Amino acid sequence: MIDYFSSQPGIEYAEPNYYVYVQSIPNDERYDEFDSNNNRSIIQWGSISTNLEAAWDEQKYSSSVTVAVLDSGIIPDHEDLQANISGGANLVGDSGGNTDPRNYTANTDIRDRTTQADGGSHGTHVAGIIGALTNNTTGVAGVSWGINLMPVKVLDDTQSGNTFDVAEGIYYAVDNDADVLNMSLGADLDSNNLPTHLTEAVEFADSRDKILIGASGNNGSSSVLYPAAYPEVIAVGAVDINNQQASYSNYGSNLDVVAPGGDFDVDTGILSTWGYFENGTFYTNEYTEMEGTSMSAAYVSGAAALLLEAGVSPENVRRRLTSTAVDLGAEGKDSEYGYGMIDIYGALLNQKIGAPYVFAATENNGTLIIESNSTRMNSDGSYSLADRIIGDYYMVAWRDINDNFEIDGGDYFGITDAAEYYNPGAVYDNQDIDMYYVTSSSSAASLSVEGIEKLRN
Repeated sequence: MIDYFSSQPGIEYAEPNYYVYVQSIPNDERYDEFDSNNNRSIIQWGSISTNLEAAWDEQKYSSSVTVAVLDSGIIPDHEDLQANISGGANLVGDSGGNTDPRNYTANTDIRDRTTQADGGSHGTHVAGIIGALTNNTTGVAGVSWGINLMPVKVLDDTQSGNTFDVAEGIYYAVDNDADVLNMSLGADLDSNNLPTHLTEAVEFADSRDKILIGASGNNGSSSVLYPAAYPEVIAVGAVDINNQQASYSNYGSNLDVVAPGGDFDVDTGILSTWGYFENGTFYTNEYTEMEGTSMSAAYVSGAAALLLEAGVSPENVRRRLTSTAVDLGAEGKDSEYGYGMIDIYGALLNQKIGAPYVFAATENNGTLIIESNSTRMNSDGSYSLADRIIGDYYMVAWRDINDNFEIDGGDYFGITDAAEYYNPGAVYDNQDIDMYYVTSSSSAASLSVEGIEKLRN
């Protein structure tokens, strides 16, 4: 049509009117960084691991959803949290002569007075992962860009607590219309002698269609801590930046999913909001890295909030998260990874997204020429090409999100930095391919690929 109109008299020019889309890469100053060659490095790497950048194109906000953060309280007035805080209460030490957690007496002092020496504010860190203010040029990005965070203080200022206070916190959250209860805490309990007050609180929240999410525990044992181990709770373990089970992460048959928790053994933690209390002063507007299944549970709580906002019913949230998770470890559900790594984009689409294709290619003037049959990457990140390729090749990895065999917006794409000479039959270990989310305007989206039928077939 352009050729036709261009040839008509009186036409100055004919050209496409291109579609323009908002791009969901947040501008928070500590979200990512670029080196001198404009190569991007994701500081909040959990957003890549959980497929959040693609998810944000589908659902950024969960403004009608309230997540109760049952934790150590929060640092007040944090620049990257304050506007998302909604209500909250302090239940610590309320038991007294009370023998029924339903009869709680709450006060409104939700402040976390944990000192820097004791680790600072755990609750503030967890809350920031779930819903730090996002796209505000400040600090970090939360899983949900807009959300109602309800701090429910059930741990004291040494980050210790008891199951009675946790039960009170559950009743408080339900009574005050929280939709999701994040419990980044745990106790090593005998499954044959569970405290009735905690069991009944969990069952009560579940009966009210609340989504309960718990951390599996951080002592590396083969038993998931409570309350995560209750069948009504989504139990979350931790993986590191390489999607390997974190060394500290508890596991077991009742583990449901895993999410980024970091592991300082491989020099990565989870960056989030933070602060501490010292000599009568609250130190706000701080940020730090922490590791633990606490952080992993927060990712899942943020994902649950996005799903609820997108119209997924509470009873279907668990199924969405588990059925679309990226399988890790042994095939199918296993004790180390549960159903696998949460894929927030896949959960929003209600689609289990396939593993990346990997193939060898050459490059000629911006055109990638496929030179081998493709293979699917294994769940541990390994791959093996059947073709006996000889010569200089790039290795290409491509996650075709919408299964249209085109490298376009929403896909993930990566290519090795340089071509390497390959000998048939040789084994090449540790050839990492960094994959990046393809926006509609990125260079990968305009790549010409010759031989695409090799993948289609």
